[in-house]
Amino acid sequence: MSTSDASDDELVRALARAVAVHDPVPPALLDFAREAFTWRTVDAELAELVADSLETAGAGLRGASDVRLLTFTAGEQQLDLELIADGAARRLVGELTPGRPARVVVEHPGGTLTEQADELGRFLVADVPAGRVRVRCEPDDAPPVVTPWLDT
Repeated sequence: MSTSDASDDELVRALARAVAVHDPVPPALLDFAREAFTWRTVDAELAELVADSLETAGAGLRGASDVRLLTFTAGEQQLDLELIADGAARRLVGELTPGRPARVVVEHPGGTLTEQADELGRFLVADVPAGRVRVRCEPDDAPPVVTPWLDT
């Protein structure tokens, strides 16, 4: 990096700090931007929750308090999720049926986590924060599937 690049970067950071202090983005505009951002998933099929181990807790499920099993359907597609509690974070193990490669995005209030499902539709997403999440699967050869928001 040259000296001029470094001074340009410093200038940009100084300008960003000045704007944040003297002309911050209005909270209503931030809310509007977040709501508009959700429209990017308007083409996805909303998956319907058809099974949740929380509803059958104590019915013989091993480790029901640490593992939550969820099944969603959307058209001909099924998404099975295993949500594993690991302290403050969660691991999400999933399988898309019929099996196929897909981009998997776990959305949460702090951002997104992205992984790739293998050719059998299987995936693992680590370090999912506790709280509200939703999962979006984007196969190359089928419409995207998105779950409703879930409390982990």
